[in-house]
Amino acid sequence: MHLKCAVVDEDTVITGAANWTVRGFDNNVEDSLFLQSPALAQAYRARLDRLSPVSELYHAPSEVRPENTPAMRADLTPAKPSLLPFAAPKLLRLNSIRTARVFFSSDSGPDNGLLAAQVLLAGIQAAQKRVDVAMYLLVEPTLVEALARKAAEGKVPVRLLVDSGMLDSSSRSILETLVAAGAQVNWLGSEKFSMHLKALVLDESSVWTGSANWSQSAFAHNIEDLLLIESPDLARAYTRHFDTLHAAATPFHPASLPVSTFSNAVDSAEFPVGLPPSGPRTNWPAGLQDSADDTLLLSASARYLADGEYLPVLLVLVRNAHQSVLASMYVMGDPQKDQPNLDQLTAALTQAAQRGVYVHLLLHMPLPETVTMNQIHQDWAEKLRAQGVDVRLHIPAISLHEKVVVVDLAKVLIGSHNWSEGALSGQKVLESGVLLVLPRQDRRLADHILNRESIRDMRTPAQWQEELRTLRQLENLSGKEREAFLDQLDPEETP
Repeated sequence: MHLKCAVVDEDTVITGAANWTVRGFDNNVEDSLFLQSPALAQAYRARLDRLSPVSELYHAPSEVRPENTPAMRADLTPAKPSLLPFAAPKLLRLNSIRTARVFFSSDSGPDNGLLAAQVLLAGIQAAQKRVDVAMYLLVEPTLVEALARKAAEGKVPVRLLVDSGMLDSSSRSILETLVAAGAQVNWLGSEKFSMHLKALVLDESSVWTGSANWSQSAFAHNIEDLLLIESPDLARAYTRHFDTLHAAATPFHPASLPVSTFSNAVDSAEFPVGLPPSGPRTNWPAGLQDSADDTLLLSASARYLADGEYLPVLLVLVRNAHQSVLASMYVMGDPQKDQPNLDQLTAALTQAAQRGVYVHLLLHMPLPETVTMNQIHQDWAEKLRAQGVDVRLHIPAISLHEKVVVVDLAKVLIGSHNWSEGALSGQKVLESGVLLVLPRQDRRLADHILNRESIRDMRTPAQWQEELRTLRQLENLSGKEREAFLDQLDPEETP
């Protein structure tokens, strides 16, 4: 129950980010709005009424106060000077609000939290002038992705102010993603105060505020309010306050590893890009080894990636790839299921292929044809090859259990993360990985992945399915039966 609101006399709503605590009013960076609107008050009253049946009545202790004990008195004078490194704005009165729309999370009403997330997303995507966010907790993947894309377009300034709590390893990678995309990110807060706002200003004309952080729990599960207020005057007031906050804040600096600033050092004539995702791979440069090298030694900077850090870093690498993305993966999730994290990744891969980056994906194929993964990986091959990704299916006789991604032959992600929704979400499955950044490109990384044994002809599903059947049949034969079967095959088609 995360609301911080009140309805007074059926015509005034008090709401915002601030809890009703000394820290909330005296120390933290917060907002509190007093909105005089009978219609808005009615909406809030109706929401509070819907909470009554599922709430529990609190009974105060039946202690009698001694007669000589003075009654408690409200003291609105701050107990001590504010700890903020700037002066908070004074009370501001506005009469120029055009409209106000409220969304309540975890509610059966039509304007609920899930709809609010959609409206927020549409507003960010449609912004023409600027996007200005001050958010205590910013972890909702779809909105993070929308902010990153808007910043990467370079047409609209994207500015973010976050609390110092976002510097923790679990969410730091989100800030790195946004900075890499071109957003301005500053942080504010300490042990003594928090940057507790949950506000957005769009195009200097509308303001989002309320109790909800930008997290999946806030939009879907918590009891929250999200207010969309159309008012240029209010938008300007928030922007001026944001300017003051940014002046006192600290710029966010990504980790020292240059995950997105690698310079393409190899001429395309030496290492081709944009190869057609069609027939047998015969146009790679000479010099590749006959098999993957099991003794590959590399000198690189390393960064540990835990659980939810993997996907944001991978998205940054793919979106900033200059030349190639080479991946070898044991498991990909079912493309027929709702998998927002996996959808983000496959969208990034296809976008990279469409801009001329060679994207190669090798997928494990189980030996038994009845294993569900067999059809799932064939479906991915058909879907992604149609969008320019050179998907290869590994031969079923050998289990391909590695999970490795190589970008531009100089950045390597390796570890336990499969490309499944549970692993990519960082919440359902515990994983670990390592990002390696090499000082220069190393062609042996291509040798390692491209020489894994795979189905040779991927031009059509009929061709690769026939080759899979042949390999599976061959694997089940031995001795003279195997030799006889091989003799029946055309020499050019012998695996």
